[in-house]
Amino acid sequence: MAEDMDVMSHAACQFTLNNIWTGRMASHTPTWKVRTNSRFCCMLSVKSCLISLDVMSHAACQFTLNNIWTGRMASHTPTWKVRMKLWFCCMLSVKSCLISLDVMSHAACQFTLNNIWTGRMASHTPTWKLMAATVCPPLLFFLEYVGDEDPEHEHEHEPSLWDKVKFYFTAPVTKFMYSVVSHVLLILIFSYMVLFEVRPLSKRPVGWAEGLMVFWIAVLGLEELREMLDKRVLLQTWISNVWNILDVIIVGLFQISFVVRLCLDRDFEKQNFQIIRILYCLTLIFLCVRMIPMFYLNKNMGPKIVMIQKMVGDVVFFLRVLLVVAVCYGVTRLALTAPKNEFMPSIVEKVFLIPYWQLHEQMLDLEEGKGPELPWYVDFLEAGYMLLVAVMLVELQVGLFEHTIERVQERAEVYWSYYRYDMIQEYQDRPLGPGPFLLFGLLWKLWEVFRGVPTSSPFRRTFSGKVEKNLQELETKAVSNVQMKLEKGVYKLNGSAEHSPPDTGGKLGSLRERMTSMEGEMEAIKSLIQNYSKKKTPQQ
Repeated sequence: MAEDMDVMSHAACQFTLNNIWTGRMASHTPTWKVRTNSRFCCMLSVKSCLISLDVMSHAACQFTLNNIWTGRMASHTPTWKVRMKLWFCCMLSVKSCLISLDVMSHAACQFTLNNIWTGRMASHTPTWKLMAATVCPPLLFFLEYVGDEDPEHEHEHEPSLWDKVKFYFTAPVTKFMYSVVSHVLLILIFSYMVLFEVRPLSKRPVGWAEGLMVFWIAVLGLEELREMLDKRVLLQTWISNVWNILDVIIVGLFQISFVVRLCLDRDFEKQNFQIIRILYCLTLIFLCVRMIPMFYLNKNMGPKIVMIQKMVGDVVFFLRVLLVVAVCYGVTRLALTAPKNEFMPSIVEKVFLIPYWQLHEQMLDLEEGKGPELPWYVDFLEAGYMLLVAVMLVELQVGLFEHTIERVQERAEVYWSYYRYDMIQEYQDRPLGPGPFLLFGLLWKLWEVFRGVPTSSPFRRTFSGKVEKNLQELETKAVSNVQMKLEKGVYKLNGSAEHSPPDTGGKLGSLRERMTSMEGEMEAIKSLIQNYSKKKTPQQ
């Protein structure tokens, strides 16, 4: 009776046959090791206990290894933070709780963020109306305003004209719009200064644009100082934000450039004034880069910015490998073609420049027609280098870019939600005032601190009395209700299905089971709301 071909091709049968075929040797032993066993017996590793590759690649093993690797630090700590700890120990943020991307993308969180973003204005207000009110402030009186969700203010009447002005200018969305406009003006005026006003002091004094830039960027430096000293924000959290570090670099670089310009000697100024232009141009480049996080709030452009950030990491990986290969090839090639060279800085440049330009196919034969013919082994060396770098590494880099784009695109809305939360929180705490007028907002904040005015934020709300008691009871009932539903099987944890066998009826399961789960969830929410409303009615 012939054995069925389908049965013999099954993974279990093939696994057993592999073990029988190799005997007590490891089943993954390469064939070349078996062939060379007659000459090199030590190369054949015969083990009684084999650590399987599949076992080590399991999520549980990798999770344990990650925890061992990082020790008591958080396993999600970025590598750059660990490296920068050599210089800034406080940049290593060891956190026990992480704000998950999935949590921030939840509908409840996004609903709350929408209300915080627009303040007391209606969350459904079109963007064009907000922009029109930004250009023409009297239009703010025609916007729709809503009541406060705080129970202490639930009986307030229609807001007055002064209340509308206050609600509009204190909303995070208004601060953001004025901040974008002022930053664009800052870049335009700075560009005018670099092109037309940066001249030696012996030929032209400090112009109006440069004087305005000194004051404007000094105000931005005071704002960064306020954020750093804010008691509500940890210093580690402030430093862990790359854009805050960039702001400090912009302020410091410009102020240093301006002070150096004022202190330059006339003889030195004539010869090396180009250094001042270079420093100012670097400041302008950083100012333009600082525009990038403002695109996070756009649902289409936000994920694209995340793609660019992650692709920069791919480029760094490519440059690391390229540096190793380029040094190996550059030193070898130079030693074979010019063995009698003396040490000079230009020789070191050739070690790196020749491999780099050959990567772009610009210098394949530098000595062709200008000197003796290169030896044949140097030609083979160049061919191997071009094959390894120009073909393999470049194609690998393109593949990494494609993988990064696909990975971010799959969770584009999740990334956008998280970075949107970060931006909304920043502009919620930001003082009022665009551009140089931000100084008035900083002075008002300082006045509130001296007066002891309590600060409130929708991200750090506190409740007291009956409201706090009712919320605690509601949370307790919600937790017990979820536990009961889990025991009855109405709710199902997503984590248990990760390594489960595929469902033959479809990846999403049957429609009946999903509808039953949704009905259970709706009944649970309905019962919680009814119990909460019944308890609140007698108290009122």
